[in-house]
Amino acid sequence: MTDDEIKDAIIAQGMLSPVIDGFAPFIEETHAGWFDFTTRINDFASPKWVDHSLDGKGESIGTAINIAIPLMARCLDAFAASVILAKRGMTIEAGTMARSIYEAGFWIGYLHKDAIRAGQDFWTDELKGAKGREEQLVKVYADEPERASMHRKESDKIKAALVGRDKPSIETVAIRAGYSMHFAFYKSLCGIAAHPTVTSIQHYLTEAAPGVLVPQIGVDEKNVGKMLGYASHGFLMALHAFLQITEDPDPKYDPLLIELNRRMGDEATREIELNLSASHSPG
Repeated sequence: MTDDEIKDAIIAQGMLSPVIDGFAPFIEETHAGWFDFTTRINDFASPKWVDHSLDGKGESIGTAINIAIPLMARCLDAFAASVILAKRGMTIEAGTMARSIYEAGFWIGYLHKDAIRAGQDFWTDELKGAKGREEQLVKVYADEPERASMHRKESDKIKAALVGRDKPSIETVAIRAGYSMHFAFYKSLCGIAAHPTVTSIQHYLTEAAPGVLVPQIGVDEKNVGKMLGYASHGFLMALHAFLQITEDPDPKYDPLLIELNRRMGDEATREIELNLSASHSPG
């Protein structure tokens, strides 16, 4: 296809255009080292999750291990999604998925450090969300007194259950997990990817002439390595926590962490200097 034909196809269908698939081989070749690395850490982590997926069998769903297992599954899926999006040059979206890896990983780490308190805080977070939803439904059904009353009663019941319970911020969760250093990367992704901010929307602008910005969509090849770095960093952090809570130290983890440190150090587009050390490995 000619450049004009590709441009027309993207104009017509955006990032769902079949022509986007044609960029994947080029992106994978250009960033072959990163894609090889993500494959290797995924292939190390996936069997680990399977090995421990039934560790909480017979225990309450609210125990630390039974919260950590599905959280790690979430990390695995989010990591895969981040890699898939990166192959299509959808780097902001890949970064958004990477952010969710950090968040789940913080909770896994917290569950390992303080199982009872973290488990209580995790359910407090759930109750806070449920209370908010019920309060919104009261407003939605303001013209239907019977339904509004039902949701108000449910909200009041949840409110009573929350007495004396405070929802920790995600930063607090990260600190309690022992991953305060990693929180800076999470916050960076909040600004450049996940949240609608001035920084994040700059991705969709290009300089047509000096001082003249115009909107754009399309494949972003240059930031693929950076976003795969974020995803890998968050994923190895989450895996570190999971290997600790399952009491499964593995000598194959350290080399992956050391390689990530080197790759992130070599990544010319990085925005935050990494300060990783193999001393964070499980054991």
